[in-house]
Amino acid sequence: MVLLCGSSIIAPAQGDSLPKIGYLGFGAATPPTFFQKRMRELGYSEGKDVEVEYRFADGRPENLPALARELVDAKVNVIVAIGDEAIVAAKNATRTIPIAMVACDAVTTGFVASLARPGGNLTGVTCLTSELMPKRMGIFRELLPSASRVVVLFNPENVSKPPEAARTVELATGTETLDFLGYSFRFERDLKGRPWRYLNLFPSRKSMGKERDKIRELTCPRQGHKPVSEVIEELNEHLRGWKNYFKIGYCRREFRKINYFVRRRMIQHLHRRSQRGYNLPKRINPYAYLDQLGLMQL
Repeated sequence: MVLLCGSSIIAPAQGDSLPKIGYLGFGAATPPTFFQKRMRELGYSEGKDVEVEYRFADGRPENLPALARELVDAKVNVIVAIGDEAIVAAKNATRTIPIAMVACDAVTTGFVASLARPGGNLTGVTCLTSELMPKRMGIFRELLPSASRVVVLFNPENVSKPPEAARTVELATGTETLDFLGYSFRFERDLKGRPWRYLNLFPSRKSMGKERDKIRELTCPRQGHKPVSEVIEELNEHLRGWKNYFKIGYCRREFRKINYFVRRRMIQHLHRRSQRGYNLPKRINPYAYLDQLGLMQL
């Protein structure tokens, strides 16, 4: 975040107008001490190095659009928007002035396209609210495994809260699956018939697709010039890394699928290497033969 984390505002020469920062807050009109302290730490003094235009909505979201337009009319160089409601107002007020935001969930609410490439005129800090929801529900289930009713309180005026609340309910009832960092999170019924659910973690469908693509790449016709031992060594190195990443959770079903896929691809690779067709040793299972060659099992 430019204003809070880095020193990027150049002090003006004597006689030049000062850079102007617009501060848009959702809460009460109290001095934002964390912002002012950080500015002083970076060497910027209000009135000497920069000017700051403060606007506060006193908890009234309907006031934010007009306050955001006031900052735009004041020709500020950058807007600091605190909270989702303030961010929406600032984003609607300008497409050109940079906005440094503090958001609850910038991606889910659509403020930015992605964390890696936000695009537009917004940048800043965001929480991982939606991604942490499965863990929160998992802890809740551990604390109260027999709970049969969950109450969710949220502010409907906050753009990130209605979808977050809906996802919380879906996760609690087991009707929703959330994908994060390659894993799928889903609450499943207890396998022993007990009246509670457990949090199931397993490789997501997208992760499984990427893994199959990588195996295809390692066993494609372009690898035909390599010795079989070298191809298997490269496969094993990749499979070990994939297994170590997904060792948390309940992944045996997905591991079996990858084991079958990599062996089928390896048999096809062996046949392509031989112009006359590859003949496996007699009286031995093809998969057992690949085990003898050193191909690992997940």
